[in-house]
Amino acid sequence: MDDMGVLPTFTSTAIHDAFAPYARYTGATHSLCNAHLLRELAAVTEHHEQGGHTPGPDNWCWADQVTDALLIVETAVDHAKESGSDAIGADVLATQTQLIRHCALITGEHHPDQQGRTEAPGTRPADPQTRRRLPTLRHRLRRMFR
Repeated sequence: MDDMGVLPTFTSTAIHDAFAPYARYTGATHSLCNAHLLRELAAVTEHHEQGGHTPGPDNWCWADQVTDALLIVETAVDHAKESGSDAIGADVLATQTQLIRHCALITGEHHPDQQGRTEAPGTRPADPQTRRRLPTLRHRLRRMFR
């Protein structure tokens, strides 16, 4: 990656897929591509549903809430661009940011494994696949709205 000489001197915002080697370029501000984040969130939702959970208010999945919030912000950005504005409504951004931040805080809480076992809130989720994804997603969610 150093051979072309772009990344070592890059000092703006790098929007990318979270490929780990990008992190060594500390001169840039890093941001995750929404398409990549949405795919990660879809995988969490799919795993949640495969674990015997059916969509609905009784089987809420935090990844659905983050996805919905991101898509609302994306739609607001599209509408702002179409109308010639360079910003979305502060109320829309504040509401959706709050929803996403709440999910970042609770992602480690109460995740049953496929046998229905759970760990106490605030501890690691029982399901290994969920446990592997959570640290990365928590980190990405926290960095989204710096």
